[in-house]
Amino acid sequence: MPEARTHTRTIGARLRAHYPALIVTAVFVVIYCLISLVNHSLYRTYALDLGLYTHSAWKYAHFMLPDRSLFLVNRDLLLADHFDLHLALWSPLTYLFGQWTLLIVQIVAVAMGGLGLYRFMMEVHPDRTLATVLMCCGLAFFGVYPVFAFDFHSSVVAAMALPWYLLALRQGRLVRSWWLLAFMVIAKENIGFWMFVVALASLGLPRGVGIKRWHVVMQAAVALAWSTLVISVVMPALSGSGQFQHNHYSVLGRNGGEIIESVFTHPFEVFRAFFMDVQGRHPEGTSIKLEFYFLLLISGGWALFKGWPYLLMCAPVIAQKMLHDNAGMWGCFAHYCVEFSMIVPLAVFGVVITLRQRWLKLAMAWITLLFSIGATHYALEFPIEHASGDHGYHDSIRFYQERHYVRRFDTGKVDRVLATIPKDAAVSALSPLVPHLIARRDLYMFPVVDNAEYIVLLPGDNPYPMQYDEYGQRTDALRKDPAWRVELDDPEIIIFQKN
Repeated sequence: MPEARTHTRTIGARLRAHYPALIVTAVFVVIYCLISLVNHSLYRTYALDLGLYTHSAWKYAHFMLPDRSLFLVNRDLLLADHFDLHLALWSPLTYLFGQWTLLIVQIVAVAMGGLGLYRFMMEVHPDRTLATVLMCCGLAFFGVYPVFAFDFHSSVVAAMALPWYLLALRQGRLVRSWWLLAFMVIAKENIGFWMFVVALASLGLPRGVGIKRWHVVMQAAVALAWSTLVISVVMPALSGSGQFQHNHYSVLGRNGGEIIESVFTHPFEVFRAFFMDVQGRHPEGTSIKLEFYFLLLISGGWALFKGWPYLLMCAPVIAQKMLHDNAGMWGCFAHYCVEFSMIVPLAVFGVVITLRQRWLKLAMAWITLLFSIGATHYALEFPIEHASGDHGYHDSIRFYQERHYVRRFDTGKVDRVLATIPKDAAVSALSPLVPHLIARRDLYMFPVVDNAEYIVLLPGDNPYPMQYDEYGQRTDALRKDPAWRVELDDPEIIIFQKN
């Protein structure tokens, strides 16, 4: 018993020593919940991607392999679309948290990422105030908040393990570093390419005890081999087309050979594509790219030019963003900036600790945090890619405005109606309803119907992937179809049941 009391006091003393960091983390968790959980309760999460991924996790938990039938007339395994093993990893939690599972996982992961920044900094330079302030730079980073406004992605969870991986390398914890590397690369098929660069770049960081260099090189090689094998062999084998589904880099080429050729024969054109919309894919394409770089620089990205290992870690993420065919990846939208939140604060830290006087270190850290908060406020209010329209973005992300907490329909009534649908029934539902109906074997995003016994719609809501005209036509056709009968016809929700 005395030993147990001593152990308890030791834990209590450690918690008290890091009390400010824990309090700050708790405050950010509350903010993340106000965005993510509120959005879900108000039907601002969608079939793609939260509904698809939570339904897949539920299927794994019930020993079924998820496929792509939820959003395609296609029975290929979901692993052919994205090779995401995290969904299986978190699947047991669906028994506890149901439809909320992945949102909770993501919130906890980002909080742990912030604490990872804090632990790494304390390992290198044990100044609690400095580490806490720069941890805030990561948790307040402009790329974090769109993550919670737009569903769930396993790549976010993987990115949050980066500071813990770097800490394990510095502390000489070989087994832990291998586990963390595995945890990261299994989240998505392309993360191994990023970790290949991260592992090699880490050799340029202050090493502490450090893992032997050849171990780190081996980890880099394994990460590269994993992604290469998964993308070139495993995913095509799982796909009915026999091909990898996500080659969206036409500015480089259609395959590895063409990419290498483009880099060596047209380097200037490739370089321009990092900063300009060379293919004219968006009316404000170049401005969106430059806006991102501006926000990155004032959020602490300037420090990347003082710490080449961190700049190298960012390079694959920037290339993945800026060379993609989809202009939606270029700016500060969705989850395409989140990796920087774990790299940039470490780069700033690397510069700050070289200053001789503590007050200068703290002043630079506080200034960086203030600029980071300013960049985040800009991203929540004025991004160029949303200047031409609202698109629901503002309602989803501005947690400090009243409009974030209201919906045009009675969400409580919708909750009660959805609860009346039998748990074993196959359902086709409008996209915002799908994440709330995940606990069943067969679930589809309308207009995919397949073997559905119920079709559930929200009149007047965003009909993605349909246009409003098509949505109205399909709804009218169902009313006239003798195979279906109207079970509930309410101004806020409609249910069709198969005859």
